[in-house]
Amino acid sequence: MAAYSNRKRFAGSARPRHPDSKLIGPLDPNENVSVMLLIRARPASPPLPTFADWQKTPPVKRKFLSVDDYVKMYGATNGDIKAVGRSGIIEC
Repeated sequence: MAAYSNRKRFAGSARPRHPDSKLIGPLDPNENVSVMLLIRARPASPPLPTFADWQKTPPVKRKFLSVDDYVKMYGATNGDIKAVGRSGIIEC
């Protein structure tokens, strides 16, 4: 159990094991694991366009956001990013 001494829990993040999953062997406590965290979009963000929206909008009238504009409109808030950093899961 010493291998799990630095383990952190996120409230509401537990997921049930898939019924067909199988233990294939012990974990190597020295092995690094990579994860990707999907942090919610800004609560006041407008809805993202759907595929149907794109289909009904003529190509010349479609608006494409720059990366910076997308982040400003849909990116996680600084508070959410800092909350993840305070959890000890990642360093911000």
